[in-house]
Order: sequence, then C-alpha cells, then structure tokens
Amino acid sequence: MTLRDGEYVLHWCGDATEEYKYLQIKFAEYAPDRVDGDAFRGAGLFSLNAGDEFTVSSPPSGVVPSVQSQIPVSENALQLFLRTGSSEDELDGIRAIYRIDHPSDLQDRWLYPSGSIEDEPCAMRGATGGG
Repeated sequence: MTLRDGEYVLHWCGDATEEYKYLQIKFAEYAPDRVDGDAFRGAGLFSLNAGDEFTVSSPPSGVVPSVQSQIPVSENALQLFLRTGSSEDELDGIRAIYRIDHPSDLQDRWLYPSGSIEDEPCAMRGATGGG
C-alpha cells in the first residue's frame, strides 16, 4: 500500500488469485480515540493479478460498490483491514491488515502487511500479499 494523490493505493504482489465475489475495506483511525469506518463494500466477480492496483474510488474491475467512502488521510495512526470472499458473510479469501503509524511515511513508499516500508511495490523477497 502507498499514498498517492491523497488516496491509499493497494498493489497486488502475488500470483493471480482465485475469483472472489465480495470486497471489503474497513479502517480504524486513532484520533485520539479509535474511530471505525467502512471505506468500501462491493460485490461482483473479480480476481487480482500480479501488479494490479486499486483504491476505494477505483476498485478492481467487476466490483460494484455498495459503500464507497474515502479513508481519512491525516497524521493520526490508522489501521486498514482488507478482506475478500464469496459474500459479505463469507469473507474467506484474502485477509490483510496494514498498520499506518505515520501516513506521511507512505508518500512514494510502500507499506507491507508485515509493517515493512520499501521504495518499490513487491520489493520484499517472497512478497505474496498486497503491498
């Protein structure tokens, strides 16, 4: 994940995924109390291929949003939760959690679910999840 033009961008580093039918992105902002929010919920047949990028405002091809709200960009710590599955009730696919302590650190850099920040997407050896 990176921050580009005021929006969080997710980049898929792994092999082509199976097909999913549901995508959900939630966040928790710590400012100063925790505030939880739904950034994206959408349904439709989709898969991710190596190098695919998507955002809340530009989801993967095939996904039709039912909830679409920007993720706050501030200097507050943030956690982002990405999940996919066969339905809203069966989120049995990709699960990734990103902890963003300082969003400004992500400008032109890539955060991995492991917490590592790199200069390039998929730069980490063996990276298989979203970057």
